Order: sequence, then C-alpha cells, then structure tokens
Amino acid sequence: MKSFSEKANQTLLDSELSYEIRERLNKLLKSRFGCDDEKIKWMQENSFLSNKVGFSAVNLLELFLELEKEFQIKFSRQDIKKFPFDSYYALVAMITKKVGGTND
Repeated sequence: MKSFSEKANQTLLDSELSYEIRERLNKLLKSRFGCDDEKIKWMQENSFLSNKVGFSAVNLLELFLELEKEFQIKFSRQDIKKFPFDSYYALVAMITKKVGGTND
C-alpha cells in the first residue's frame, strides 16, 4: 500500500505541469548532457549514478545547477537532504512542487 507521500508524488507526476517538466528535463538532458532517448529511458528506470546510466557526482552537480536555471527555482539544503537527486521521477516531483508553488 502506498503512503500518503507516495500517492501525492504520483498525483504530481500525472499532472499536465509534470508532463511539461518532463519534456523540458528531457530536452535539457539531451542538449546539455548528450543523452539520447534510450539513455533517458535508462535514467527513468535506474539511479543516475548506476553503471547503466553512468552519471558522475560532478554530472549530478551540473544537472542540479542547470535545473535551477532552467526552471528558475532554488533548492534548499532541506530539499537536498530530503529528495534523491539521482532519481529521474524524484526530480520531476520536486520540480513540479517548486514550480507549482508548493515547497513542502
């Protein structure tokens, strides 16, 4: 059974805003990091730091900074501690919350 938090995140991921964010994130991953559709699919299914994806800690830091610029948002220390930045859908959920105006 999914927790309330998991259900809330799934609702965010199903929203139209989330779809737009995934599209922009995919475009960023392609243009800035040279990812193709297959690699993005791997990212959706695996940790960015897994051997299948091959991102380094430096790549994650670059992605973090690019996301702040692309979506005109700021990640707090609390965000960094709370969310797994190496997970595609966790990033989408966090960006959706920030862009949508909810920072809990």
